[in-house]
Amino acid sequence: MVRNARQARPPLRLVGIGVLALLVPSAVGLWLDGRLATTPLLALAGALVGIVVATAGVVRIAGRAIDVLGMPSGAEGGGGERQGED
Repeated sequence: MVRNARQARPPLRLVGIGVLALLVPSAVGLWLDGRLATTPLLALAGALVGIVVATAGVVRIAGRAIDVLGMPSGAEGGGGERQGED
């Protein structure tokens, strides 16, 4: 159960990223392709831009969520090595 509205925001932001970052550049590319007769060049370019922007947004949201939740215990070692073993 969600304790407050602040905890529900990251999933909503992911939906926003999906709509704005993926669909808008693709739609603009499709529209420009129709105007300039460059099918499918600009649609693919728009989709690629959308994928890059969406990936950056998801990574940013995930980073913030990790900061808020804190690093799990034992994750400081890095590389999967166990401390204290020779």
